[in-house]
Amino acid sequence: MSVLRVPVRRLAEGRVTLDEDATRYVVLVHRLQIGDTLLLFDGAAHNEADAKVISTSPLQVEVGRLRPASKMARRNITWIHALPKGDKADAIVQDATELGATTIRFVHSARSVVRLDEERAASRVARWERIATEAARQCGRGDVPHILPITSWEDACKSASSGAKFCLYEEAPTRVLASALSAASLVFAVGSEGGLEPSEVELARAQGFSIVNLGELILRTETVCAAVLGAALLASS
Repeated sequence: MSVLRVPVRRLAEGRVTLDEDATRYVVLVHRLQIGDTLLLFDGAAHNEADAKVISTSPLQVEVGRLRPASKMARRNITWIHALPKGDKADAIVQDATELGATTIRFVHSARSVVRLDEERAASRVARWERIATEAARQCGRGDVPHILPITSWEDACKSASSGAKFCLYEEAPTRVLASALSAASLVFAVGSEGGLEPSEVELARAQGFSIVNLGELILRTETVCAAVLGAALLASS
């Protein structure tokens, strides 16, 4: 049986009282008792530690020596995605986390149906941070992707980190090569359900993005992340 993994912010050695979310997960869901062990990880600091339950009400644990997280993303991968409708963004964050993305950013684009004001945008980012943390816990990662604030397509392309940069566009004449996905650093930019305006594609090109397609079939916007990052994961193996 695998050891239960629990995310903790600002992980420290010694006696620690865990918050309500951790208490619910450890005590009510998994029914750990005094003397049981678990593994705590801090996705921001990229460290982890073994711990033992010493009290269940409140939930207190004795945290052992901190050590670097044993499993982390192998390289920098930035995923830029025009805001999709409904809860598709949640699934994209989960897939991107499980498949090794280190930075995730949603953007407003010309064909995005969803438009968020500042308050709603901040709320969505906080939600995606929670989803990314849970996905990291589930898949065994000791780091959690950075969820950047929502911005415009232009700003995201201009501020994208260096590396091999790809704008995925169904009308592009060139298909992305699997060998290109083995680069040390990757950036991907993707449209929403309606795709991208030609002007947005040209803007990405001007910022150093290669304009590529994924083949003959047109994938749904929520499917692209898993397809591309899955291929990138295999390319780096």
